[in-house]
Amino acid sequence: MALVDVNPPISVSDRDWTTAPIQELIQYLSVDEHNWFRQELSDITRDLQALVETNVTALHVLAHLPEVFAQLSHDLEVHMFHEEKELFPVIERYVAAADAGMPLKGSPLSAFGGPLRVMEHEHETAGAALRLMREFTHNYTLPADSSAEYAQAMSKLMALEDRLLRHIYLENNVLYPRAAALKATAAKRT
Repeated sequence: MALVDVNPPISVSDRDWTTAPIQELIQYLSVDEHNWFRQELSDITRDLQALVETNVTALHVLAHLPEVFAQLSHDLEVHMFHEEKELFPVIERYVAAADAGMPLKGSPLSAFGGPLRVMEHEHETAGAALRLMREFTHNYTLPADSSAEYAQAMSKLMALEDRLLRHIYLENNVLYPRAAALKATAAKRT
């Protein structure tokens, strides 16, 4: 079951990650993207807390949004940690070995058969949280009497959703298949 369509979200960067070196894609995902997510998750958490405390007219919209967002934020932090400390280094080790002419046996994802499925499941869980947040906010629609802070929070949530869907697309549809193909490349070299 796929979280997102096989077509990338409209805002995919201009870079063709299907042909860029895998190490550059991993660097982009684990540094540029993960740093952006960590900052935005923190900012949005703070913004949602302030909104709940000050925006009585929007409490029906905000009633469950902070809770769902807090769970999404926690799940993403754990997910990014495991990618950075476990999955991405293994993929990079396989790429380095293949580049050195000494490919490792198997696939860099074979050790992650279970954990890789867990990561893909976590992507699906993130998608479900995004759908809930979109439902709670009526597609991020601003009530007529909404404050500037409310509008800013909805804008940040929309930007987070767009970037997260693009990020998941790059992992599920670009990085993972390219990493799995290292096995085929390694088999040809031996």
